[in-house]
Amino acid sequence: VPRMIYNIPTHQNPTGHTMSIEERWRMAQLARKFGILVAADEVYHLLDWRDDANDPKRPARFSVVDQIVASTTTATTFRGGDGNFGCCVSVSSFTKIFTPGVRLGWVEGPTEIIQSLVDLGYIQSQGGCAPFVGEIVRTAIEGGWQEQILQKLTSSFRDRCRILCDILQSEPGIRIKNRPLGGYFVWVDFLGLPQSDNGQDSASAFAAYCLDRGVKIMPGSRCDSVLKHCESSRQPQDLCFQSARLCFADMDAKDVEEGAKALVEYYREYTSKAGGKKIGTTTDEQGDNNLVMAARRVVENNEDVVVLMPSYDERSPASFCVLEVASLPNHSLIFPGSFNPPHEGHIALANASLRTLDRHNVKLGNNVERPIVFFELSLMNADKPSVDPKTVANRVEKFLSLSDLPGRWGVILTRAPLFAEKLICLQDCISSAEPKMVNFAIGTDTLVRILNPKYYGDQEEKNG
Repeated sequence: VPRMIYNIPTHQNPTGHTMSIEERWRMAQLARKFGILVAADEVYHLLDWRDDANDPKRPARFSVVDQIVASTTTATTFRGGDGNFGCCVSVSSFTKIFTPGVRLGWVEGPTEIIQSLVDLGYIQSQGGCAPFVGEIVRTAIEGGWQEQILQKLTSSFRDRCRILCDILQSEPGIRIKNRPLGGYFVWVDFLGLPQSDNGQDSASAFAAYCLDRGVKIMPGSRCDSVLKHCESSRQPQDLCFQSARLCFADMDAKDVEEGAKALVEYYREYTSKAGGKKIGTTTDEQGDNNLVMAARRVVENNEDVVVLMPSYDERSPASFCVLEVASLPNHSLIFPGSFNPPHEGHIALANASLRTLDRHNVKLGNNVERPIVFFELSLMNADKPSVDPKTVANRVEKFLSLSDLPGRWGVILTRAPLFAEKLICLQDCISSAEPKMVNFAIGTDTLVRILNPKYYGDQEEKNG
């Protein structure tokens, strides 16, 4: 049993994760039962911009949860069997919510813990840890300045975080699993980063590539506390090798926007260069290339969605990168079809859809760019056998020879022949704090099928 547990329960560094009230309650119970001191670093707790009407409520501080657990438990002491303290304390700082450099904070916890701190000699003799700074902060609190500063910080951080996430989520190869509702940080997965040739993990090599071009990110391996002890922790050594921590708190909104756009550009360059050398020639034991293997994931392995992104050789698409995990930006524009074969008419319809959005000044969600176009090919058919993986690969590869392709596009392979099914599986691939939206562009032949009772006899399903 550990003597102490240190955690950052709210808007955690580096992932931005917030522990639920159920998780806090369980940890507080275990702390009292086994005599463990839980030190909760809650410096980001007040940097919270959640919308009370739409977002879940912010969980209580650990010290508050501990008080409630203590009042409902049958135990009469918070000492464990070996005499160790068993309780939770919350540690906070004005550095995050007032101004950087103010090395002053506060501790909340059981009376016995607080009194033991008050009785320390250097606090008794000096009038506190930092009496001069403490007087400045006390004046700011009494005058209402601290509250005003906190409101400005949370409003500014919310806007910067939204800008950063919106831009990053326009690239399907960049995945944000947890869109923050507070704090300083966003945890990002970069799908498909190639292995480094110099011994670095993939994210560290990509971070070095970005730094050479003026963008700084923290590779995930730098944030992994058990990287050297992965076997005893039962954690995969490469758990964070495709991830990075991004901080939006130390720059203004314009810098965040420029940096995010540059990061997306560098990610596309980096993966495209790797893809031009390797992806097009990847084969399995049967000699099938990566497109055939991607189709098999749908037909044989029952994956609902596989996403293919083009890799460019100079200005022309040369091959496809197959994302390991299907990820789509919110408000993507989906063009379904059999594409047997894909032709210029398909591309013209996709571009016409984009021009229509431009002409009517339609903004899909918070996207700062045109939506990305995905040509969706269902390998399952409502009234025909499934499409052979090699046939799928031949159809998809023909996209590379077409001209006037949209500026940002990709191909999706699915198991969804009907639109109600497409909607469900595609929404499952979207990670967004906003409502998940999928937009379809269809031709007249598809419209005729939608109106055919043979396929959509259920009115509710048709309207879904």
